[in-house]
Amino acid sequence: PHIGVKAVSRDFLHLVTSRDHPLARKESVTAGDLRDVPLFLTLRQTRTGFYDALLGACRAAGFTPDIRTDVIQMPFILNIAVMERGAAFLPKFLDRIAPPGTIFRPCRFLPKQALAMPLSLAYRAEDSSPLVRNFIACAGSQRSPGDIMRVDLTARFK
Repeated sequence: PHIGVKAVSRDFLHLVTSRDHPLARKESVTAGDLRDVPLFLTLRQTRTGFYDALLGACRAAGFTPDIRTDVIQMPFILNIAVMERGAAFLPKFLDRIAPPGTIFRPCRFLPKQALAMPLSLAYRAEDSSPLVRNFIACAGSQRSPGDIMRVDLTARFK
């Protein structure tokens, strides 16, 4: 089968910590501030540009980051980073499911293109059912990943 892909939205990775973490008190975080901070990241293969930019920024600041885990599931990373008093880089729309006291800070020390996280919809291209076509149209009309999480699709498909 042929797979269709539609770019739906784009979010940017943010530095995520608990409100009790020393980084949460900083207005702006530098790569050097991550020295000795456990980092919980997604697999390098899922965001090669980000991963390489982060490693490069840390090495330029004179250290190798303390990467504790490489997993795919962002909700897991969100919770473990906050519970283990470390930090993570996750999209802002996850603030809707974050534990109380979680802080999301924009990351200004990495290039914006390394932080960009496109959200795409993959579907069977030959499926012309109204359900699939309406879902693609509805998802494409949202402004941000957070809008997609909030949209009520039930009304659209009645």
